[in-house]
This record gives sequence, structure tokens and C-alpha cells, in this order.
Amino acid sequence: MSRQIDYYFSLPSPWAYIGHKLFMDVVKSHGLRVNYKPVFLGELFAETGGTPLGKRHPVRQRYRFLELQRWREKRGLNFKLQPKNWPFDGRLADGTVIAALEAGLDPDAHSCAWLLRRRGRRKRIWRMQRF
Repeated sequence: MSRQIDYYFSLPSPWAYIGHKLFMDVVKSHGLRVNYKPVFLGELFAETGGTPLGKRHPVRQRYRFLELQRWREKRGLNFKLQPKNWPFDGRLADGTVIAALEAGLDPDAHSCAWLLRRRGRRKRIWRMQRF
């Protein structure tokens, strides 16, 4: 029986994007099987007392911006710190992972992009979830 790990994430989260490659490197180096578990952050925040970004104090919002900038540079990534279409409902983006799993695909970025192209929605969804 192969070792496995539950991977809770949300595609719209910049933190999931920042940590994904490193996570997948660990998965590969240890030969783990990943159980993908997309989480809708809006519901999670409401259930656990968290505060959505737009409702946080401006000082906390600025600190988040600085942290994103710092981690983007540290990891050598290229994404917008203040996306044009933010915030948006992430259920559609996270739903692509669920659809990939139901279709028997590995829900990495390539499989999800393939699934979206096949469904004819790729362009619209990509604009929505792009950082």
C-alpha cells in the first residue's frame, strides 16, 4: 500500500499557488499518492471565524500584500499581487479539480486546463482565476 497525503487547497488562493511546486516536489521525492481536496475558503472562513480579505483591517491587508510580494520573489514566481477580477467565487475553479477527479484525470494544472478546453469554458475561467 502506497503512502498518501490529503491535500487541502483552493485554486484561487495565492498561497496555494506559491506552495504548490514545493508540495509536489515533496510528493515526488517521497513517492506519495495525493488525495486532492479542494476547499471553498468563503465557507471555511465563515465556519472557523476567519475574516475574508476585503473585511480585514487595512493594516492587515497591506501586510498580506507585502507577504505575497516577498514570497513571490523568494520563489521566483510571476503573478499579479492585486488581480483585476479579485475577489471572485472560487467554486468554479475548484470545481475543475473535482471534475478532473471524476473524469479519472490527475488534477494537475495540465489536466484541468485540458478539461476546461474540452468543455469550451477555458478562456472564461482562466481569466477569472488568473493571479
